[in-house]
Amino acid sequence: MSKQKEMTYEPMVYKTRDTETASLLKSQNRKFTTEKQGQDVVFVFEDKEECEAILDLHNNRELIVKSADLFEAIHAIKKIIINLKNK
Repeated sequence: MSKQKEMTYEPMVYKTRDTETASLLKSQNRKFTTEKQGQDVVFVFEDKEECEAILDLHNNRELIVKSADLFEAIHAIKKIIINLKNK
């Protein structure tokens, strides 16, 4: 990927290593991929603005989350981390 393409791609995604943030965004049906950086797993979510809006709602205690969706997301994120770290 050329340097210019990287610059236009990066602002469009939201990256986090934080499992709680990744779980919250996954529980809100945000699409993502993963990257392994050393021992860390980085979650790369599409639509940075939407992700930041979700996190703002969460930080302001205004986000409504179904508990089953959140627990499912937490387990899925943990499973992804375990699988990637064992490779």
